[in-house]
Amino acid sequence: MNSKKTIILTQVDSWFFRDGRPFNMNEFSQSDISSIFPPYPPTVVGAIRAGLARAKGWNGCGSWSDELKAWIGDGPNLGKLKFNGPYLIKDGEVLFPAPMYLGKYKKEEDNKNENKACNCLEIAKLGSQEVDCDLGKVRMPTFDKCKDIDKNKCKWKPLEKAYLTKENMELVLKGEDISNKKLEIVEAKELWNREFRLGIELDKKSKTTKEGALYSTNHIRLRKGIGLGVVVVYDGVDEKFEIDSIIPFGGESRLANVKVLDKEVSLPNGPKADELEKENGKVRFSIVHITPAYFTKMPNLGEKVPGTEGKVVFAFLGRPAKVGGWDSLNRTPLPLKSCIPAGSSWFCEADANVAENIVNMNGEKIGEMTEYGFGQILIGNW
Repeated sequence: MNSKKTIILTQVDSWFFRDGRPFNMNEFSQSDISSIFPPYPPTVVGAIRAGLARAKGWNGCGSWSDELKAWIGDGPNLGKLKFNGPYLIKDGEVLFPAPMYLGKYKKEEDNKNENKACNCLEIAKLGSQEVDCDLGKVRMPTFDKCKDIDKNKCKWKPLEKAYLTKENMELVLKGEDISNKKLEIVEAKELWNREFRLGIELDKKSKTTKEGALYSTNHIRLRKGIGLGVVVVYDGVDEKFEIDSIIPFGGESRLANVKVLDKEVSLPNGPKADELEKENGKVRFSIVHITPAYFTKMPNLGEKVPGTEGKVVFAFLGRPAKVGGWDSLNRTPLPLKSCIPAGSSWFCEADANVAENIVNMNGEKIGEMTEYGFGQILIGNW
């Protein structure tokens, strides 16, 4: 029997999560090292496992005891633990990455080098005409005309770093007409700010600075009411779930407050099997990643998305996320993996007789390293 806990992480101070660029002492490329956010699953998993270990008596140094290893694993082996998330939390409500097929029109200003957003949100639709390209014959997306009557030309762009509430995500997944509905689009700037920090290393003997020792980083400062939620799933009900109330989190051992809830994150509902579009014995649906996904082999057109029945017809994929981490046993960075970022979406077709299986995939995880939280998906309409 599995037990589940939801851990809410909130800031004690700013957080810093490195990207994939080198950040080594005495190098000269130490200018403006950017922090990613939300952090990738291995960062969150590592912090929570260390917090669980400390609560069981680990002193923060050296290997874990055999008892701990049986409970929380060792190295890449997670033992009895599995994780879902991380998810952004705003005032107690979970936010989900907006699918990249949901976009906003931009007004192209004639006299300014900037784009201004219209009020028009539009879900991309798959066109019926095929276009010849290096991948073969591809069906491209289509968009309705901008409903804004402004004289300036408008151009559709996918939403990036934007989030939806559960209620609004369900509207988008079910393919409902959103033109007359005011969706609450939560942008990153409403959730966190960036803080730039400058530091320098001092020579301990001379008390002066050393060449190549100047560095600058930018940290994440969450706005009031914002946190991260992670669901921990573990085997057995006899294990006493204990974790420190404050844990080191991310680079520079910044701190996070920990709150444990005896409930699971509620995910948006997608369409029912009979609500999926069907044609010529095929059922059509979309797959939306709400956490990054790692595939050892990316599917091409006409191939199945790993772990699903869906064959790819078209996709909205973000730039690959370079996900690494830190090997605390060997004191070395983990190799970078190219992952599909959250919000990326696939347009798929499958045999109509598997429609029920498809809708039951809502909330499941696909790809590799799913025990860390990678690859969680939602199912939607075209």
